[in-house]
Amino acid sequence: MENWLISERCLSDGKHALPGAVRFLKEKKAEGALICVLSDRSVRTNQQMAEAFQKQKLPIEEADLYTTVMAAIDEIARTDGSKRQASMIGGRGMRDLLERGGFFLDHDPCDWIFLGSDHNAAYSDYCYAAKLLKQGARLILTEEQFREPSQDGSFLIGPAAVSKMLEAASGTEALHADFPSPMLLYHAMRYLNATAEITVFAAADARREIPAAEAAGIRSVLVTSAGDENTDLFDLSSKPDYVVETLEGLLR
Repeated sequence: MENWLISERCLSDGKHALPGAVRFLKEKKAEGALICVLSDRSVRTNQQMAEAFQKQKLPIEEADLYTTVMAAIDEIARTDGSKRQASMIGGRGMRDLLERGGFFLDHDPCDWIFLGSDHNAAYSDYCYAAKLLKQGARLILTEEQFREPSQDGSFLIGPAAVSKMLEAASGTEALHADFPSPMLLYHAMRYLNATAEITVFAAADARREIPAAEAAGIRSVLVTSAGDENTDLFDLSSKPDYVVETLEGLLR
């Protein structure tokens, strides 16, 4: 039986479930398949995200979610678990996961600075973060957007742009745990206790997400209705194993 890593964009546009997504999740869960919904969001807690999905009739529990912050925590545990002092620029969801992961926050100096979306961060916060980096902290980027989407069309600078600024100011390089990355897919498989041979990644972005699946050694499905339906697959260096319009197209 196949296990599924699914980009959240294959399930929802943020307000409504995409066509076929509810049926796909219900049938796969009924079969006993392991499901892991991947997200880089850290403003809301995982419980809040699960509740938002459930309002769209998507059968997603908190335990079904795996985020880039969780992947960063698991990577640190794998490589350097003794370093647990951290600072952060991010939302409530990030703080919740870091505290549950055993990190001691708001330390100066610290071992790590976790960087996600934070519209309340001020210039002084960025200067403080750069100082911590100069003192030896390592920057971890958990969201890859250079520009964030907004409801009213206003221009919002994303975490990736902030990361570039902090890297330039401190003369350091960030560790990328953002979405998509082979690191995220690798740790999501470990979270499910699954192997690459029986895991499939459902992707929304052919140019960015399919190469990550290839690097992680897992099969991929491109869901065209979740991303750019005009992508020319022949131009891609990494190609999906399957292409469907909606997740429902994968059901017998």
